[in-house]
Amino acid sequence: MILFVSVIMMLAACGGGTSSDPAQTPDAPAPDAGGEAANNGEVRTFSFGYDQPQSTGYGIAGEIFREKLEELSGGKMTIAHYPGAQLGSEPEMLQKVRSGDIDFIISSTANATTVAEQSAVFSLHYIFEDEDHLARALADPEVTQALKDMFSESVTGAQVLSPMTLGLRNIVFQG
Repeated sequence: MILFVSVIMMLAACGGGTSSDPAQTPDAPAPDAGGEAANNGEVRTFSFGYDQPQSTGYGIAGEIFREKLEELSGGKMTIAHYPGAQLGSEPEMLQKVRSGDIDFIISSTANATTVAEQSAVFSLHYIFEDEDHLARALADPEVTQALKDMFSESVTGAQVLSPMTLGLRNIVFQG
């Protein structure tokens, strides 16, 4: 049996809004490219991409983020979900968030190695003893800051907002 952890991060573009319309879907509003909506009293909509179905932990995290964003902005900001890799694979979305084409994404640290090799440390087998150890580590401000610093030192155009996890994964095989 192999145990490994799925650490994921919510990343945000450092630019000033979405620079292009990344793959619109009929049920999702267009992202606000210029930020004018917030100045006109309208709701500013940010793009939020991830590669899993909206019914998974990624979608739940996106909904929590949307609710908090709307609460803190007094309803002036929201997100449009783009689940199921509508805006590309995680490595592609990592590049798009860096260029400002996507405002927010969720990415696994394993896929983030395409922009920050050091993030592979979070995918090492047996690095965490159990789920409690994992939860304590990710709740530790020093660990969170170290992850943010690691990305800010090697990645331009994006920043880590928060690490999170979907728990430990067990792979059992007969050999």
